Amino acid sequence: MLKQIQKTVCKVLEEELLTVLAVCIVALGVLWARAESDASITAFIMVYPAEGMIEVTQPNGGETWDVGSNYNITWNSWGPVNNVKIELQRSVGGSWEEIVDSSEDDGSYPWVVTSPATTTAIVRVSKVGDDTVNDESSGIFTIRAVTSGGGGGGGGTVYYPPLPRGEEVLPPVAEGADVIELVGVAPKEIYSSLGAYLMPELETSAVTATFLVVLQPSRAPEPKKKIELLPRVLKVVSIQQAIKQLVLEVEIKPKLLPPGKYDLGVKVGSKQTVALEAIQALPGVLAAKWIRQSDYPTVGLGEEFELWVEFRNTGTIPWLRKVPAQMRLGTSRPRDRDSSFRGESWLSKNRLAMIDQDTLPGDVGRFTFKMKAPSKVGIYREYVEPVAELSEWVGPDWGVYWNITVQGRATKVAPSTGGEPTTKTPLIRRIIPSVPGEFRDATESSLRGFAQTIIQLFSSIGNLFSGWL
Repeated sequence: MLKQIQKTVCKVLEEELLTVLAVCIVALGVLWARAESDASITAFIMVYPAEGMIEVTQPNGGETWDVGSNYNITWNSWGPVNNVKIELQRSVGGSWEEIVDSSEDDGSYPWVVTSPATTTAIVRVSKVGDDTVNDESSGIFTIRAVTSGGGGGGGGTVYYPPLPRGEEVLPPVAEGADVIELVGVAPKEIYSSLGAYLMPELETSAVTATFLVVLQPSRAPEPKKKIELLPRVLKVVSIQQAIKQLVLEVEIKPKLLPPGKYDLGVKVGSKQTVALEAIQALPGVLAAKWIRQSDYPTVGLGEEFELWVEFRNTGTIPWLRKVPAQMRLGTSRPRDRDSSFRGESWLSKNRLAMIDQDTLPGDVGRFTFKMKAPSKVGIYREYVEPVAELSEWVGPDWGVYWNITVQGRATKVAPSTGGEPTTKTPLIRRIIPSVPGEFRDATESSLRGFAQTIIQLFSSIGNLFSGWL
């Protein structure tokens, strides 16, 4: 019996001694730091079961997801969790339906929401091979049926937020216009990879409400190469109730026009195409290189704070503040995710800010933005990445990040106006999970007492082994 106890104790010591030593080193390091300074110090200790632990972070209660749209189910995990199973419950206490039986434990799973609709949905994520290791949404969320138009996706690879537009004004319908002339179009040059809003301008004394913008490669003999697009009326200028000037707007999607020269015309009603205007689609490359960023912050619960990051434009296309080719900073890892640090100044739920100023190829551009800390203490990792709206993500494809420490008290943060960059490794798989508990050294005596307890622990281990010899 004694030998069996000895074997059990030795096994525990063999498996857990490194953990005990690590805790001891952290605690003694805090004590020595306290001896050098009177500054307040907080030590965070993560404790989780040996079989692992999972925490669902999205959906986590209060969300509304549309049927047919793509959203990311996200979670944090600790310990030996390699693959997870994801399930959905549509009614409280109801049966569970399987979303995926096994997915890599990478913290995120893209899901196209299925019907039927419900207002009491819950997601459960569990460890494959041991379903006792699991977590459910903290609250219910809504799955909404979309009858027309479609819903907003939350987890696709590209997200197109709404762009500012001019007020739409429809002209009166009047067939048989006396004078119709296309006097110009702007811009004259666009980048094929970015797209643009082309704005043809007409002069007319009367006009029909039916328009068609025609684009055709210059000197192209084949009519099948024509591209016809329906524009909208952007602006109407009238003089004494008679229409004098009409500005249309047509959206050219990225890569719709291969690089080259094109002739643009406008068809009005049943008339032939009026006065052609030349435009040019230019080739271009979007690319970025990380330069530096503000320091990792420590903030209090619910506190707003400012960060910044700089990138060099290593492509051949300027980064602009104007739409549609506006350069913005988006959430990353996964792209377009909803962030718990969303600030009031954000452009949308996954767009932090636009570039501070237009940045030419070779120059360095800065994004400055504000975040707001969540109401849960922990250490978080927030990833961001530049994106050219209506076009593509600019990279680096792994994103850049900040480790953000959220404490249980307000912390005065110095203005983020400079600072040296922190060297980072972009290979960490997912965000550092929130710490469910914290250890705070309230007084020097408590630290000394903890150190004394550790010393007594090692003394007891020594006495145990000496008794067996």
